[in-house]
Amino acid sequence: MAKARQEEPEVHEMVVGVVTQDSLVLALDQKLEAPRARVNRAVMW
Repeated sequence: MAKARQEEPEVHEMVVGVVTQDSLVLALDQKLEAPRARVNRAVMW
């Protein structure tokens, strides 16, 4: 039981880390999408 109890927080941290990374990536993509589109248009012209 003690061993299983020690492993649980690690798994929980991993899940939280993955979720946090995904949200950060999504937020960054949304923030960068408008400027990127502008840059792409400028490069195309």
